[in-house]
Amino acid sequence: MTKTPSSSWLLQKYKNAHFYEPEEGKAFVVIETNLEWKEKDKNDGETPCYCIVARPVDSDSDDDLECFHINSELMSMIKHPRTPRPDDTELVLAP
Repeated sequence: MTKTPSSSWLLQKYKNAHFYEPEEGKAFVVIETNLEWKEKDKNDGETPCYCIVARPVDSDSDDDLECFHINSELMSMIKHPRTPRPDDTELVLAP
């Protein structure tokens, strides 16, 4: 995928972000080298959109990679109280 300025900015914003996915009961970390564009899908009203690619924090396997839409649900997972936060991370919420 050729990165446009907007996709590069999004990748910088989300790379290495951690979030908790409550349906799976797993914490994930965003893979810093991947951002994907999802084309319009008539079965998915949130498309077209960018997606981040993440893996469970306790895995190093590419077999465990999952795609998540960049949307309000992802923001909720990032803010979730069970989201692991590296010591040097500060979560700043907009007013």
